[in-house]
Amino acid sequence: MNNNELVSAYLEHCRTYYGDGPRTTTAAVELAVKPLLELFGDVDGLNLAQLKKVRQALLYGNLARSTINARIDKIVRLYRWAEVEQLVEPGTWEQLRTLPHLKRGRSTAREPEKRRPASDQAIQATVDRLPALLADMVRIQFLTGCRSGSLVQARGDEFTTEAGELVWRPHHKTEYLGHELELPIGPRCLRILRPYLGRPGSLFVHRRGGTYSPWSYRKQIERTQTRHHLPRWTPHQLRHARAVKVRAEMGVEAAQAVLGHKSITATQIYAGRQFGLAREAARRFG
Repeated sequence: MNNNELVSAYLEHCRTYYGDGPRTTTAAVELAVKPLLELFGDVDGLNLAQLKKVRQALLYGNLARSTINARIDKIVRLYRWAEVEQLVEPGTWEQLRTLPHLKRGRSTAREPEKRRPASDQAIQATVDRLPALLADMVRIQFLTGCRSGSLVQARGDEFTTEAGELVWRPHHKTEYLGHELELPIGPRCLRILRPYLGRPGSLFVHRRGGTYSPWSYRKQIERTQTRHHLPRWTPHQLRHARAVKVRAEMGVEAAQAVLGHKSITATQIYAGRQFGLAREAARRFG
């Protein structure tokens, strides 16, 4: 089986496992394998020297170092899957995974631009010009620090009242690993959420009767910013802004709790304390 055929089979697996669409893991894999197919599409299998040539092609594309590393990781993961499926020679994956990541300052790859939090003024300027539903979604994301994927698929049955306070247990990207996420809802956020909570099923349904995907949610925000010549920020920067605000007032552990991260670098925080910090942050800032 040559690499064109192998990639085609793997993408079918990805569509089933990750889903299909412009902001899915499947789409990221499709981008990652382009230089592989251009260079070695008609070749059976891949060796370490060939993988290095694929990485060199990515370097010529002026991609950020972190992006190159991530794309090579996806190619290596492809061959792990292929080896499990007995589509390539045993040992292929073990050989490919020995290629080390590009290190900061040790390659010609450029460093990624540091992501900055969105400013309160930039967020408000966009919110003022968004349709009501999207404006509320942006406010809720900022006040909770939730991921876009959790926000767009929020449902009424994910919210429960405990000890007189509303708690949101959203679906999230590390759910399949058994990680539980609890987001306490503060008074400001509750005022925005209250009109939506009585709805059955999905909370945030647009006028065409469907829900946004993380990608379409972001694109709607970008279109508004472009149309009105506003400062650009992304939904992920809302999470960053929320974390910066909480960290400045309450410390890094509270910011970790609000964002639902499992660790601060390598340090694990006791889950009970983590939820308590998130609840206190919600009372003060949300």
